[in-house]
Amino acid sequence: MFKKLFGLGKKEVQQDPRDLLKKATSKKKEGKFNEAILLLKRAYQEIAKGNINHGINPFLRLPNYLQEVGKPDEAWGEYNRLLNNGYPNQLNDFSVVTMEHSKIYDKMRLFLQRENKNEKAVTFGILSDLAWARGLNLQKRNSELKTYSKTKNIKDRLQSLLKKANLENEIEAFVLIVSTELNDPNNIDLNRVSKKVNTVVSAA
Repeated sequence: MFKKLFGLGKKEVQQDPRDLLKKATSKKKEGKFNEAILLLKRAYQEIAKGNINHGINPFLRLPNYLQEVGKPDEAWGEYNRLLNNGYPNQLNDFSVVTMEHSKIYDKMRLFLQRENKNEKAVTFGILSDLAWARGLNLQKRNSELKTYSKTKNIKDRLQSLLKKANLENEIEAFVLIVSTELNDPNNIDLNRVSKKVNTVVSAA
């Protein structure tokens, strides 16, 4: 499935994906993003041939590079594909997956801020925040979750996000949304949160 998604040929000579990822980084540093994109896709194909889990980070690079070359729709599609389909050799452990979703949502937040869609970015920043909390809960990291859930810490995490969107005056409403979910960490519902956040943003 992943080979088809990356649109790569069947006759590629097998290479170490780590080498391809390093080469992609070099091309990116040189500003040669299209070449970097091709190298990333080849690396993903090689990863899919094996059984080693490389984590989410290598796969978060492609949408970033696509945005750099002026393909925002394709980049956004890559983020959604990662959320819905995962990546080759992803661990089948939802406590890990939801924390990886937190990273994806955070990159989506950053993507939107680069596109000057700062209000929309607020939703994804909060989704990232709560996906991480859900992972802490599933991994029974109770002490960390308790600290994470304190009102002061929620405010601290939201301030920069809301400042960029000129929504600082609404911070109490957003803190309430986040703290309500964290009061019942076994039932964090990101769809519900997204709707609540959008309602506050629209009314502001």
